[in-house]
Amino acid sequence: MLDLTIYAVPFFFIFIALEILIGNWNKNQFYSKSDTIASLSLFAGNILVILVTKSLFFLFYVQLYEYRIFTISTNLWGWVAHFIAIDFVFYWFHRASHRVRFLWASHVNHHSSKYLNFSTALRQSWTGPFMRPLFYWVLPILGFNPMMILT
Repeated sequence: MLDLTIYAVPFFFIFIALEILIGNWNKNQFYSKSDTIASLSLFAGNILVILVTKSLFFLFYVQLYEYRIFTISTNLWGWVAHFIAIDFVFYWFHRASHRVRFLWASHVNHHSSKYLNFSTALRQSWTGPFMRPLFYWVLPILGFNPMMILT
């Protein structure tokens, strides 16, 4: 199961390097060594958890898909509908992560840096991958193929 966001990671590292170079050039501090290490450590842990949880939730989504209301094609229009649906569900997941204390406890580390830079964007929780299915379960019920959901 391919997670397309993994393709963005090299660009994040390029932009991190550029921010550090520009910060040093302008004598501005966008980065702290310990803060960046914390962000990258959280990111590494998040990736490891995702590798485990994707398989588990794929099986869960396959079971839910058996009870789907519609069968949404995997053609171009199906992917367009999927993009809109997954963005809509992510919006509500992210909004709830700011409003519901239980979800905020998982999300707060993403906002815990005093620096606003590209490494902070990689500061993802290790428990977040367990929280998303609380929202994403609706997609296979609607008829989106589980492989589409986890891509």
